[in-house]
Amino acid sequence: MSRLTRLLNRPSSRLVRALLIPLSVIQILVTVYLVILANRTAGELAYDRMDGMVQALAMSEPPASGVLTRTAEWVEADRLWIVSATGRILASNRGAEVNGLVDDIWWQDLPTDQRRVRRSQTWGGRRYVQVAYHDIERGAWAMAIADLDSPIFSATARIAALLLFSLTIWLIVAGTVIAVIRRTVGRALDVSDLVASRALRGEVSAPASLARLRPAMDGFGPAGMVLQLVERMQERAIRANEAESRFSLAVELLPGIAYLASYDGALLYAGPLLRQRLGPESQVGRSVEDLLPELPLARVHTAAEKSRTRGVTFDNLPVSEADGERPAMRASIRAVAFRGVPAYMAHIEAVNDAGDSTAIDREAEGLEQQLLQGAQEIIIAFDGNTRTLVWNAAAERFCRAGLDEVPDLRSAVDHLFSTASAQEAFHDWMDARPELEPLEIECASAEGSVYRVRWTARELRHQGRVVGGALFGIASPMPDPDRPARRVSLARRRYLFRNRTAETQPSETGEETETDEGLHVD
Repeated sequence: MSRLTRLLNRPSSRLVRALLIPLSVIQILVTVYLVILANRTAGELAYDRMDGMVQALAMSEPPASGVLTRTAEWVEADRLWIVSATGRILASNRGAEVNGLVDDIWWQDLPTDQRRVRRSQTWGGRRYVQVAYHDIERGAWAMAIADLDSPIFSATARIAALLLFSLTIWLIVAGTVIAVIRRTVGRALDVSDLVASRALRGEVSAPASLARLRPAMDGFGPAGMVLQLVERMQERAIRANEAESRFSLAVELLPGIAYLASYDGALLYAGPLLRQRLGPESQVGRSVEDLLPELPLARVHTAAEKSRTRGVTFDNLPVSEADGERPAMRASIRAVAFRGVPAYMAHIEAVNDAGDSTAIDREAEGLEQQLLQGAQEIIIAFDGNTRTLVWNAAAERFCRAGLDEVPDLRSAVDHLFSTASAQEAFHDWMDARPELEPLEIECASAEGSVYRVRWTARELRHQGRVVGGALFGIASPMPDPDRPARRVSLARRRYLFRNRTAETQPSETGEETETDEGLHVD
């Protein structure tokens, strides 16, 4: 796209055109009307001026030749005569014509019973108008002969003058409109259009772009609404980018074949194993069935359609049975939104006879189960800025908190560890090398039960670089204090034996006191 095309497509340029085009149409219509009106009015004024002049000459004594010459120049007449009843020229603006006879073309057919005559004649190849006044009492005539192509009758000069005037007015209006728009909301509209178009594409603009908008749009109601809309679109783009980052990271970490696809079957994002199979060229946009003809994708597509229409997630869905040549396949499908398109995330892998995954990386498989909300252990993943990427169902059950309540690592620690000492121990472990040695620490669930949780950590890598970290917690219930196997000291047993009967008796208030019923001692 050329620079001129980009300039014309700017919102400020479109606004200028939207204002100037109607104004130009109105101005053209007004100019045409004024030309017609001016032409008609000017002609009538010229005739009226000649009528008045010849009447005055006819009703007075013949003036001198010099007076007629100046009068003819004033009314732009070619000939100006005072004629007797016999057709002899008594006075003329041209002295040589005095005492001569009027040419027959101007004298014949003059109505003697009328005072005013106005008619056009062709003389010498040109068209002339004859304006005459007859003084019936004296029998004298006053005549003015004027060329119809003379400036007094010609429309060309008037049209040119009006067009020049109209063009001047249009240039003034256009310059004013352009100057006002550029000095007010023009720049703001251009920047907002850029930010909005990037937001619609899922791109996030720098904060400086929005910062330039607000001062330029202050004081303009519609522009302020545009700014608010752009800011909301920017926020949506940021949230969409964060969600897309989580989904693409999930696809990168899943073992087996993992991909994101639209519901019409077009590939949107491919995992590492699928990219390895497809080659270095990008296959985004192509049909998944065409790319993977050897895989049984019919049930995958059926499940994906159900995930869209019913809002369900499929875990470990059998898609094919073992046939001697290929192992059995299972898939996990969930509905997502990726790059502004309704889509689904699919993970397909082979399973052995026992139904276990044949993938070697069991830790990655645990992350996969978390991503599809099927894991029993607590699994949490964070990006490089400690923002929460993954907060699986087990973590949600343990803390009674959803992903929206744990946006980062700090809030996750607050939900997982209820005491300051436990939080300090966890932070000390994280500051060291957590991937080398696990941490066992007591954690209280949201229900109040105390568990001993064994935490392990691993780095999340994407294309050879660390992009975040994942925490895996296996919770084991603490020994029940009421279990029969519990051992108590001899002094404690004697104390319990002496007070057992008293504690089970009704109190003075009639209420039964709490007992150690169910506690057995050796």
